[in-house]
Amino acid sequence: MLHKLNNFLEKSTGLRLIHVERRKPIPDTKHPGTNNLIVEFIGASCVGKTTLCNHFIKNYVSKQEKKVMDKIELASFDTSTIELKNAQANILKEKICFFGEKKGMEASARIGKINKLYIFLKEDYLIANYLSNSLLVLDEHLLSRFYNEFPKDKDLEELLKNRLFIHCTLSSKAHIKRIKERSKRRIKPKFYKDYYGKELENAPRKQLGKKEELAALLAQKGARILEVDVADDLEKNAKQIDQWVSHHLSMKEKNHT
Repeated sequence: MLHKLNNFLEKSTGLRLIHVERRKPIPDTKHPGTNNLIVEFIGASCVGKTTLCNHFIKNYVSKQEKKVMDKIELASFDTSTIELKNAQANILKEKICFFGEKKGMEASARIGKINKLYIFLKEDYLIANYLSNSLLVLDEHLLSRFYNEFPKDKDLEELLKNRLFIHCTLSSKAHIKRIKERSKRRIKPKFYKDYYGKELENAPRKQLGKKEELAALLAQKGARILEVDVADDLEKNAKQIDQWVSHHLSMKEKNHT
C-alpha cells in the first residue's frame, strides 16, 4: 500500500511520503480490537486539554484492568509492515483524491496533511486489528483531523464505535487570557505564534468555533462526547472523566460477555 501510494504521489506532485521509523514491533497475531477503547481529547490549542489529559492518565487510568497507552507509546510501534484495509484504506484513498483536487494548496502542504493522516490511520488500524484489551488515552488523534470533512458514513461508523471524546471547552475571554499569559513567559503556543494584537484575539475565537463545530458534527453522527469546562478545577474534571469512561467501559464489558 505504501509503495503504491508513494508512486501515485510522486507522479502527481513530485514528492513522496516521509517514512517514519518506529521502534516497537507490532504483535505477531491479529486480534479483533472490539475490547479496546479510545478516549480522544479534542479542543482548541491552549485551552488546557493536554494538561487535563496528562492529569487523567497519571491519576486515574492506572487503576484500570486494561493496558493503558498514551499517544507516545502508541507512536512507538513500527507500523511500516501494516497494509491498510477496510475503513482506514477507504479514508486514505478518499483524502488523497480530496487534497489532489483542492485548488490553491501547495504540493508540500498536501503531502504534509496526507502524511499526518496516513500515520494516524496506521495507528488506528493497529488498534483495531492488533491490540487487545487496551485503553488508549490520546490527545487530539484521528477524528480531530477531519473537521467538517468527515469520511463516508459507513467508514465513520467504524471509527466511532470504540471511541469516546472529551471536548475541552473554555470561554473566549479565558482562552485569550491564557494565551497572553503564556506569551509573557515566551511560551506562546505554536498555533498562535504569528498572531499579535487584534489578530491574537480573533484567532482563538475562530479555533474555539471550529472545535465546537467539530464536536457538534460528531454528536450528530452518533459520537459519544463529554463536554468539560477546563476553567473548572483540574481534579474535579479528571474525576468526572474517570466516572464517565468507567461507565462506558463497564457497559462495553457487559455487551461483550
